[in-house]
Amino acid sequence: MTQVVYVDVLLAINFVVNYFLLLGTFHLARQPVVRLRLFWGALLGAGFSLGIFLPQESVLGMGLFRFVAAAAMVFVAFPFGGWRKFCKELLIFFCSSFLFAGAMLGLWMAFSPRGMIYNSGVVYFDIRPVTLILFTGAAYLLLTVFQRIFHREQAAGERLAATLRRGENRLVLPALFDTGNHLREPFSGLPVALCSLSDVLSLLTVEEMEAIQKGEGYPPSLRLIPYRDATGPGLLPAVRLDGMELLREGRHIPAGECFLAISNAPVGGEGYRLVLPLEVSHVLQ
Repeated sequence: MTQVVYVDVLLAINFVVNYFLLLGTFHLARQPVVRLRLFWGALLGAGFSLGIFLPQESVLGMGLFRFVAAAAMVFVAFPFGGWRKFCKELLIFFCSSFLFAGAMLGLWMAFSPRGMIYNSGVVYFDIRPVTLILFTGAAYLLLTVFQRIFHREQAAGERLAATLRRGENRLVLPALFDTGNHLREPFSGLPVALCSLSDVLSLLTVEEMEAIQKGEGYPPSLRLIPYRDATGPGLLPAVRLDGMELLREGRHIPAGECFLAISNAPVGGEGYRLVLPLEVSHVLQ
């Protein structure tokens, strides 16, 4: 019996599936979610789903096609922070995909749904799209719960040196990973490190320094980061770093994209002057 496959349904279904697979990979890799990149990665994966119409004779060829598709999706969805980080993200994505493939195989063997196709990593259901979205969302929630139960924040409290780079200026500060730092830049979703103004004067222009001291008249180069502490909500000025490296066991490890929030009040404690968000710790693994 010939199975009719509608291209629009195929693309829509695989966009949703890839979106949740990439979203789960973001959380398992402890990466801040960048929604726009996530969207384009899922859309690219949906385009690769058209590969089910290619000849299937060559097992090696189809395996290579699936590998290239997965690598391209991860490369687009995740900010690039070095090849080691990329390979880790790709491995996590493959593990998530294998779990999804196992679930689809189990569904097929248990119920043999009418109109279901699973071929070369591509899924097609002749069912209502809302039903698929609900089931895929439920699978993502289970994956998130699993990650939160078994994931240990091993980097919490670890101290190390961080090199901050902005333009031609570089600054090395002793740093600490803090589970209490949940700051994010609201538009990009990127994590935010925190330090005091007196420690980072060499990274700022005179205009930026004066605006931070006065608490007003911020130039466009400064972003405002919302926060809440014991005294209530507030806003912290922040700059986007051109780069940050962590020094650990003699290795300089790129830490990916990050903002630096600057406070007029003292920040830090014994042995550290920079408070790092725990999301950045994934580069150390």
